[in-house]
Amino acid sequence: MSDYQKKIKRGHARKKKRLIGTGGYKKLDYGAKRPSYKRSRGASSGFGVFEEDKNSKVATFDFDETLAIWEYEDYEKIRNYPNTKVIEIMKKLSNKGFDIYIVTSRHKGRSSDVEDFLQSYDLPVKQTYYAGGDKATILKDLNSKVHFDDDEEEFGVYRKLYPDDNMMFRHVRFDINWNDYYNGRLPSQIFVRRAELKNEVI
Repeated sequence: MSDYQKKIKRGHARKKKRLIGTGGYKKLDYGAKRPSYKRSRGASSGFGVFEEDKNSKVATFDFDETLAIWEYEDYEKIRNYPNTKVIEIMKKLSNKGFDIYIVTSRHKGRSSDVEDFLQSYDLPVKQTYYAGGDKATILKDLNSKVHFDDDEEEFGVYRKLYPDDNMMFRHVRFDINWNDYYNGRLPSQIFVRRAELKNEVI
C-alpha cells in the first residue's frame, strides 16, 4: 500500500461514521441494515477503463432480490429464479448502449451463486464487483447512471457520500413481506420504482 493510501485509510471509518451516521433504526427490517464504515477494496484489474472514457453509459444492478429471487426454507436459501422483470430492463438498457455491471454487497468468497447464475442465463453483464459491504464507492468509480437495488439504505448511503451526483436509483420491491418471503413464499408481483429520497437532486 502506498504512503498516500495509508494516509487516506487513517481515520476513514471515523470520518465516514460522522458523515452518514448510524441509520437511527430501533428495529431493523429487511433492507434497513446499518452501513459499513470500512473502505471498499481496490477495484479489480480492468477498472481503469473508466478513467479513459468518462462518457461511458453505465447501469448497475444488485444481485440478491434484484436479479435473483430466492426460494427459502426456514430462512435458508434453497434455489434461485431469475427476476424476469429486472432482467428485461437490463437487456433494454444494454440494447441502448449501456455497459452493464453487477455490484453486490456479497464478499468475493460468496461469489459461486452469482457466477452460476450468470452461466445459466444469457445476461449482458461485463463484470461483477463484490463490495463486501455498502456499494457506494464502487458505484461512484463506475460512474453509474442508474442503479437497481432492493435495499433503499444503499441509495441513502450513496446520496450522503455524494450529494451532488445525479445518479438515478431504482428500488426493486416484492408484493409480499420479508418474513413470508424468508419462509418460502415467492412474490407474484415485482415493482421497480424510482427511490424517493428527500435529498435526491435528480
